[in-house]
Amino acid sequence: MDNMRKNKSGLKRSGFSLVELMVVIVIIGILGGIVAPRILQNIEKANRTAAKQQIDIFAKEIQKYRIDTKQYPEALIDLVEDPGLKGWQEGGYMDNVPLDPWDGEYQYWTNEGDKSIPFEILCLGPNGNDDGGVEDDIAYPFIDNEE
Repeated sequence: MDNMRKNKSGLKRSGFSLVELMVVIVIIGILGGIVAPRILQNIEKANRTAAKQQIDIFAKEIQKYRIDTKQYPEALIDLVEDPGLKGWQEGGYMDNVPLDPWDGEYQYWTNEGDKSIPFEILCLGPNGNDDGGVEDDIAYPFIDNEE
């Protein structure tokens, strides 16, 4: 394609025509429409994986806490700050209680008397709402189809 064109006065002028620019813009738009959803889907998948891994770390540290203190923590912050219990590990079980990948707080509670599921941990997912574990929530113990 010759980018040198003559204008009315016969002088050569370089550049692209409006049609050529429009074609390039349309092609870029189509490619963006195809690629962007896949990138966003991969980011969402990575965030869910990161949340599951963090929940798994919480669960392991909660079990260590239970072995050391003979009880489950009342809150996740007890893994970081000494609650004044005998046997609590010097320096804590974690450096801090991180937020989930969507900047929400992890939810934690104990199930008194239920030895099969003594505690639960919940990440509310990207929408930040407790959907009863149905929508985008990530709950521990993990549901079979989540893993």
